[in-house]
Amino acid sequence: MRRLFVPLALMGLIFVWVDPASAVSISFIESTNETTNVGVTTVGLSNVVVVPPLTAEIAAVTGTFSGVSNTERIFALIGLTEPGTGLLSDIVSVTILPTVAGVTSITATFLSDSEAALLPPPLLVFTASIPETGLDQVVFSRTFGSVDVTVTARSDITPVPEPSMGILVGTMGLIGMGGALWRRSRRR
Repeated sequence: MRRLFVPLALMGLIFVWVDPASAVSISFIESTNETTNVGVTTVGLSNVVVVPPLTAEIAAVTGTFSGVSNTERIFALIGLTEPGTGLLSDIVSVTILPTVAGVTSITATFLSDSEAALLPPPLLVFTASIPETGLDQVVFSRTFGSVDVTVTARSDITPVPEPSMGILVGTMGLIGMGGALWRRSRRR
């Protein structure tokens, strides 16, 4: 029993001195209904302000978090593209300001297309370009000390059926019609 006391005591001291990890997350969820506003959820933020959208295709949120010392201004511009075409469908921007008086500010925006592809903003370069999946996708992730900051987006992707599925359905329809005509001709 004494042999275990020293290692357990050391582990206890290590766990006491380790800062607790925390997380900050912002999620944008776009509905397939073009008239429903983009949903916004946040975790770990204080002073959260969700900016009322001008249209159903735009969402913006701002907030603060503490426990880090960030000295740089971070700006990320992420483009979500339609699978298969590569056309720009959604734009997510994330801005994190340097820490002032122990508080770090973050602003994230989500801009979606309305049936037509978006045009890239002039003179801006995308940090990343990600094909849409229709599922929650991490578009921004950064760790500041013990605080993980993550922004996710779920776009309203409309699945495009594969050509092989159309051939299969068409072939099955022709076989079914042929069988019905064959049975009809045998009855006469």
